[in-house]
Amino acid sequence: MSLRELAESDLSNIPEERGLYLVYRDSTGHPKFSEESPVKNLRSNTTVALAKLEQRWISGASLLFIGVAGKPKVLTGSIRDRVAKLIGFMSGKESSHFAGRVLWQLSDASSLLLAWKETEAMDPRYARSKLLVDFKKEFGQVPFGNTDADVKR
Repeated sequence: MSLRELAESDLSNIPEERGLYLVYRDSTGHPKFSEESPVKNLRSNTTVALAKLEQRWISGASLLFIGVAGKPKVLTGSIRDRVAKLIGFMSGKESSHFAGRVLWQLSDASSLLLAWKETEAMDPRYARSKLLVDFKKEFGQVPFGNTDADVKR
């Protein structure tokens, strides 16, 4: 589903389990970036300089962000909770989902797509780290919306 469709839904089709959620584009072509982030946050400026966005962009990659939901043994934010915060942040609501903020400067941000995977017994932070390491091996850096610090979390 696109983020726009998810924002208009009740998110009931997204599991209340721990796991990963992935944001991706239907295209690998070079996007247009907005000079200013449409997302406003009371705590900090969410705008990233165009030069930095261009530097972070990965030609040929459709995967843009890998998010994690839940911690081992204690569910501290299900996939549904984290996606709700991501959508809330995109919609300009005060949200604790600051990660991936560069996504909203893509001109086609509301058309971005979302997938998720429950990680069951595996620590979702480990699962994300593994995917980020694999991605970095293939593309030379982590996805556009992630940071190198995400690999170690």
